[in-house]
Amino acid sequence: MRASSLRPFLFTIALSLGASAQAADDGADLFEKRVRPALARNCFACHSASGGVAMGELQLDSAEAMAKGGKRGPAVVPGKPAESLLLRAVLHSDPALAMPPSGKLADADIAALTEWVAAGAVWPAEKAAGGESKTFWAFVPPVEPKLPQVQDKEWAQSPIDHFVLSALEAKGLHPAAPADKRTLIRRATFDLTGLPPTPEEIYAFLSDDSPEAFAKVVDRLLASPRYGERWGRHWLDVARYADSNGLDENLVYKNAFRYRDYVIAAFNKDKPYDLFVQEQLAGDLLPKAEDIETTFERWTATGFLSLGAKMLAEDDPVKMQMDIVDEQLDTTARTFMGLTMGCARCHDHKFDPIPQADYYAMAGIFKSSKTMENFNVVARWHEYVLAPKEDRDRLAEHEAKIEAKSKEISAVSNAENRRLVVAAWERTGDYLLAADDALRYRAIELKPKMGDGIVRDAVTFDRGNVEAVIEKGKTNVPKDAKGPFFAEYDVTVDAAGEYQLDFLDLEMGGGTADISVNGVLESYGEPPVTNRAASPDAGGWTVAGVYPLVAGRNTIRLEHKSRYPYFEALAVAKSELSENPKSVAQIARQYDVIPGFLEQWVERLERSQGAPASVLFAWHAFHDGQPLDGWSSPAAKAFGEQAADRPALAQRYQALFSEAARQW
Repeated sequence: MRASSLRPFLFTIALSLGASAQAADDGADLFEKRVRPALARNCFACHSASGGVAMGELQLDSAEAMAKGGKRGPAVVPGKPAESLLLRAVLHSDPALAMPPSGKLADADIAALTEWVAAGAVWPAEKAAGGESKTFWAFVPPVEPKLPQVQDKEWAQSPIDHFVLSALEAKGLHPAAPADKRTLIRRATFDLTGLPPTPEEIYAFLSDDSPEAFAKVVDRLLASPRYGERWGRHWLDVARYADSNGLDENLVYKNAFRYRDYVIAAFNKDKPYDLFVQEQLAGDLLPKAEDIETTFERWTATGFLSLGAKMLAEDDPVKMQMDIVDEQLDTTARTFMGLTMGCARCHDHKFDPIPQADYYAMAGIFKSSKTMENFNVVARWHEYVLAPKEDRDRLAEHEAKIEAKSKEISAVSNAENRRLVVAAWERTGDYLLAADDALRYRAIELKPKMGDGIVRDAVTFDRGNVEAVIEKGKTNVPKDAKGPFFAEYDVTVDAAGEYQLDFLDLEMGGGTADISVNGVLESYGEPPVTNRAASPDAGGWTVAGVYPLVAGRNTIRLEHKSRYPYFEALAVAKSELSENPKSVAQIARQYDVIPGFLEQWVERLERSQGAPASVLFAWHAFHDGQPLDGWSSPAAKAFGEQAADRPALAQRYQALFSEAARQW
């Protein structure tokens, strides 16, 4: 009877203890997340030991100080919000106590303080550095333990065997039977290199009956480059290695592989651990090495601090810098001490013996390090040039010369552009006539030939520097490559004439290319004449234009300085129209004008249709046979009477624009 009644009693005690512990945890969580930050923001500046101020003899930065209170008595009565002076002050219910002086706290802060006091005003225990904290496991240096005594002394072949056997004997257990040689080499090879042994390696080990056979296998595996690759991966995980920064912009660390290779080489060379640590934290500050390669290796090791997630598009440069410092500090503590220091950024650590003051003492060291080249939006990290100083000086001198020459080129280019613009003003008439022709040709309807004629798959170009994406049947621009990009297709026709060029599944997102035929520019990056949206029955074909081909072999070249059109195929077929449209490039060649300027004239002339305020209104009125009465443009007075024909009107515009250029 007594035993049966004891069970519910013990169960009730367990529930009570669990509930108490849970309540304490909840109170500590509330304090750390909401109460302490509110006190730090609004109270500690005037009421804390750390701030050096205790106005009204009141401090609010510890449980003892709150219990003691100031001139008016204890600040907090745990469990009784209505009797707590702190809450009366922040509620501003008593004008004589109203705090803080700058204004009433936010409702969320008042609610947090009220809830905290009602829950018992739990203030997590804090311990000063020293005593137990100095013996915290992370701060205790490792020592070589004494070998335990074992009964089966013949079985223990190494110091590790003594510890294994001692634990087994303490439990009354015996070691398993030795593994056979085939199992042994398989285990060792997988463990040290992550790869299976080759048949030749297995046969050599099975054939070696010497006592040193297994030792030779281990030595061979430790000397293998695969050893560093296998075990360096564990360190790279700790060092949060990645090939990109991981957040917002997620930019690529183009030289991250150098740090990866440094770690692999360090494992393969069995680099001393203390040097391994020093190089990663301060490799650029170590005494000068005897050779330049060692210096470069140490610089590369500091990639440990440069890696890691960074919010490169952060608008606040100070926050960005401190976020990077926090990430470096926390990673360093985790890696080398097994501690999490990030919590101490906002308050003393709740579990590890790390006060907030120590956190910022270390943060100051990392803040003085140059990880980033700048803290702009988007920021760039700092990089070393792995070259001797004399080479870096020569590079800087060479880059300075390039910059000077670039300025000279820019000055010449600007002057020439200015000359071309002035010359274009003097040829306004020709540009107007050419632009008018371009708009007229645009009205000619062209329909895709639906793959008739000669068809070439996009990936079968004869020459080019784009890449063929076979699985998608399209051409593409190589990653990290610089333009211009081009592809050439050789097409043979029986008779000379005008031929229509069509594209299948052309993706405009890839860009519009310049089209040349037999070395002559025929289309100046112009959009297709038709597209699938305008021609739903075209089966995915779009018309690029109509171009002249000669009898025999012709070379069609597609080119773009930075982007390239994506398409599946192109087709060439004889045009059957009585009048074929011309591209801007073809019209520019006919009038001997600059294609780029003509493009702008075409756009301007098209936009000015139906716009009486435009200086080009008279041109459209002439086409429509309308009088110029009511023309509101300041240029109206230059057009007194109706022009006889297009060339005459073009000459009037040329005179008008030439005068404007001279006045300009």
